[in-house]
Amino acid sequence: AVSEASIAQDGANENDRIGELVWVEAEIPDDGDIQALINANKADWGGGWADLPDDINDYSFYGLINIESATDQPGVIMRTGTDDAVRVWLNGEVVFTNSVDRGASDYLDEFEVNLNAGDNRLLVKSCERGGGWSVFAGIEANYTAAGKTYEDGPIPVEPEPEPGDKIEGPWLWITAPTTGGMC
Repeated sequence: AVSEASIAQDGANENDRIGELVWVEAEIPDDGDIQALINANKADWGGGWADLPDDINDYSFYGLINIESATDQPGVIMRTGTDDAVRVWLNGEVVFTNSVDRGASDYLDEFEVNLNAGDNRLLVKSCERGGGWSVFAGIEANYTAAGKTYEDGPIPVEPEPEPGDKIEGPWLWITAPTTGGMC
């Protein structure tokens, strides 16, 4: 039995299966448009996914990534933007929920989170009701995610992520039918 809470607490690995669904690894595009990821991977998911239309409604996207912090960082600002509703878990705890039906082109939600020294598991759920899909997440803190360091400092020769920038990934992600209405 796999639940949102168990994934938020214990995580998942690439190619782990939940029934016919499979966790895959991919970077979320800078524009947050995950529709292309979904369409590109439908044929690999089994269970009739390849036969679904390009505009898939009433499904939920789950993105999972590890955030590494050198120190405790309490009360830092996290931002998300999703099309449509959103739920966020950090270290196994729900830290934010917004059950809305909206479009997103950038950050729309802002809330405080506490990063612990060491590993912090971040799970973001976007519940798609209709139209396009997008997901953005960023934290105004010093941390590393998927080998990219987000920190304050002098402007480097090649642009590096800064606190608050969108977490690019790669993320582990899976998409499943939404049950029980909105997030």
